Parts: sequence; C-alpha cells; structure tokens
Amino acid sequence: MSRIGVVLADQFARTWAELREAIELTPDDEWRNPDPCGHHYLTPVRQALHAVNAAHAYLHRSKEEAFGPEALRRRRFPVDPEQSPVEQLPAKSELLAYLDDTARAVDDRLRQATDAELEAPSVFPWAGGTVCEQWVYMLRHNQHHYAVLNTMLRTRGLPTGQWK
Repeated sequence: MSRIGVVLADQFARTWAELREAIELTPDDEWRNPDPCGHHYLTPVRQALHAVNAAHAYLHRSKEEAFGPEALRRRRFPVDPEQSPVEQLPAKSELLAYLDDTARAVDDRLRQATDAELEAPSVFPWAGGTVCEQWVYMLRHNQHHYAVLNTMLRTRGLPTGQWK
C-alpha cells in the first residue's frame, strides 16, 4: 500500500461527496433540462454522467478497454452523455448508484496501489506521464464537473453544494 495512494483516495472521497451533493441538490424537474443559456451539454444529467463515466474508464488498464469501439457498450449506461437524447440518460437515483459503485472501485484501486504502480507509465499519455499523474488528472476532472454542476444550480437560483 502506498501513502500517496491513500492520500489520493481520501481526496477522491471528497470529490465524490461534492458530486453527490450537487446531484442531490438538483431538482428532479431540472435534471434533464439544459442550462438557461441553451447549450444542450450544460444539462445536469449530461455533466454528472460524463464525470462518472470518465472515472470509470480510467479504471481500465488500456486505452482500448477504456475508450475503444466496444467501450461504450460495456458501460453501465451505453449512451453518449453528450449526444444521446436526454430521455435515454439515467435517472438521478441510477446515476447516484453508479457514482457510488465507481467511487468504491476508485477507492479500492488507490488504497491497494503500491508506489511502483503509481510511478509506472500511464497508458493515457494525455493524462500525465505516470499512473499517479493520471489520478491527479481525474481529481481535477471531477472538480471541474462539480463546478459546472454548481454553476448550473446557481444560475437557476438554487442552493449549491459545499466545497469539501
């Protein structure tokens, strides 16, 4: 077990709690509605599903498994969060269950990681040179989508999640 892996797991737990809170604060009647600016991707369900899908993808140990042609079909929800009709995207309760399962899998992976595993080259070069950098990249990704969800809540005049 790596001390760095434990620290990363603890920080991920915070981002999962933030994402969960922002999702729970989104009223059901706003879950599938685009932001008032009208851009279809700025929809709570699209942002939340993309964030969880990405973290789940980076659990794979190859680009092919994570992002290859068969990857979409292997996802819990085999839909494109950016392009699929919003009616095909998961309900809040389904997304929260997926978030919880993904959070557990990320936590397990990081808490069991050795220093050697974290220092190994990442198979996702755009995310950084090492596996550790790849997970820091995903922390930043989670925070980005949490911020987008919070911004959507704020523009709707709704309460926002709290930084953890």
